[in-house]
Amino acid sequence: MFYDKDLIKNQVETLVNVASKILFAKNEVVYEASEDSSDPMDDLYVELNNLIENKEFGDGEDLIFDNFDISNDRYLILAIDYYHRLNEFEDDVLEDADFEREEVRDGLKDLIKKCGIPEDAMTV
Repeated sequence: MFYDKDLIKNQVETLVNVASKILFAKNEVVYEASEDSSDPMDDLYVELNNLIENKEFGDGEDLIFDNFDISNDRYLILAIDYYHRLNEFEDDVLEDADFEREEVRDGLKDLIKKCGIPEDAMTV
């Protein structure tokens, strides 16, 4: 079982890297708040941070998909970064929040599909 969870964690890292390379030609993307305080993505970032702090990972995922905007690079970076950050949690923290590591992987896969990246590009 431990091996399976470790494998899934590695799969999520690979998916983050694949999405980052295909969408942004970078090995990894990290959302950074803008200097412009009126950027709505920063508001979403703050809301996601609060949900992460409160271990409300499912609500954060809902927020990601409710605000899906393929035309906004900052949104895509924020969404990829969200899953990357969830993947950093230990399995017991995710499970205590009623969120499995498989859900991190599957949610990221769903996001990548919505971005138009072919399934075979993310085979892990």
